Amino acid sequence: RPPGGARRAARARRPPRRYSATRLPVLGVGTCWLDEAESEASVGAALAWAAARPAAPPVHVDSAEAYRNEAAVGRALAQSGGPGRAFLASKLSDRAHLSYDGAKARVAETLRLFGVETVDLYSLHSAFNFLHDAKARADLAGAWRALVELQKKGKVRALGVSNFNAVELRAFAA
Repeated sequence: RPPGGARRAARARRPPRRYSATRLPVLGVGTCWLDEAESEASVGAALAWAAARPAAPPVHVDSAEAYRNEAAVGRALAQSGGPGRAFLASKLSDRAHLSYDGAKARVAETLRLFGVETVDLYSLHSAFNFLHDAKARADLAGAWRALVELQKKGKVRALGVSNFNAVELRAFAA
């Protein structure tokens, strides 16, 4: 077994494991903590920047149900002529939507607010305490099942989780 430094070097040379053909852009604009007007302006500016630079990669636009600005992102997309240069991401944030039906409804609402037919990345925004709450565990599984179905139908290109710690991530993946 090689010493620690050699193991780290070997891991660093390994290509990252990919679970989806979807590639995350290098450049992104986050909309957390921005109000509606700030969200619309910042997303609009990022999309204008990308449109003026055809060789540049798409811009990752990060939103979430909890940020309450998906409509502003949608307006910016509409004003820029559509999502052509945007990689759109959002997240299910509210415990009230954590279920099979709730996740399907939430994604439909995101698509409506963004004004698109497909979102590039949709994530569960947190672990919702599923390790310690049996109902949350069942609801999280249902929500994930719905997201997988929506991905198969082409409504979502890639799925993710956000703000899971290592223990939660291992338990979720098991």
